[in-house]
Amino acid sequence: ESVKDIYFHNPEDNRNIYSRLFPISNFSGGNTEVIQCCMDLLALCMLSNYKNDSLHDKEFGKYNPINDGDWNYDTMSLKIIENIDKTITSEISEIFTKEDALKGYWI
Repeated sequence: ESVKDIYFHNPEDNRNIYSRLFPISNFSGGNTEVIQCCMDLLALCMLSNYKNDSLHDKEFGKYNPINDGDWNYDTMSLKIIENIDKTITSEISEIFTKEDALKGYWI
């Protein structure tokens, strides 16, 4: 609990949606297209979660890049979905789908 605030999103994280996923995006080997698709699914989930939480976050004064206007959900989600649609495989979909990501719930 005492270090919880270091995980909060702040304006410095807004430049690139993938910056918050960076710590889990470094792999040795593997198919880069599959890895990127999975990162795109996680980014879409994170973006959808910010959208879902926007009213609550505003009410409680919690920073949210959608409320701040730095992230446009419609524009960003469309671009990420296009990337996912080009690269998703049946094996990935067995674990996590675009529809799962759009719910914005972390698994």
